[in-house]
Amino acid sequence: MSVMPNRQPVIAEEALGLLATAVSARRLPDTPDRPALEKVFALDDPVGIHRFLRENAFMEEVLWTAREQLGRFFGDAPLALRLSQYPEEGANELLLLIRTSLPASEALSLLDRFDTEWWLEALPLVQYKLTIKLEYV
Repeated sequence: MSVMPNRQPVIAEEALGLLATAVSARRLPDTPDRPALEKVFALDDPVGIHRFLRENAFMEEVLWTAREQLGRFFGDAPLALRLSQYPEEGANELLLLIRTSLPASEALSLLDRFDTEWWLEALPLVQYKLTIKLEYV
C-alpha cells in the first residue's frame, strides 16, 4: 500500500475547514466552572464577538482572569465587550469596557492601579488584541 504524502495534509485542511464552518455560528458554551459570556458581559455584537474569540482562542482565559482582576478594583461594575474592526488594516480588536459612574479621577486612578498591578504584564498574552477602557454611565 503506498501513501500519497501530499494528499493527507489536504484532507486534514479540508476537515478543519469544514469543522470551522460547522461551528462558526455556535456560541462559546457554558462550562461547569464558568457561565456563558453573555451572563457576565454585555455583548454589543454577540455573533461577531463569539467569532472573534473562536479565532483567537488564546484570549478566552485572559478575558475571564481580567474579569476577576477588575473586580478587585471596580467591584461589581458592569462589564461589556465591543468588537472594533479595522478593515483597512485587516485587523480586529476586542474592547472590554468597565461601565462606571465613579468620578473620573477616581475611576482613572483605579484603572492605573489595575494596569500596574496586573494588566501590563498580561497584555502580551492576548497579543495586544484586547483593550480595557472606562465607559462612563
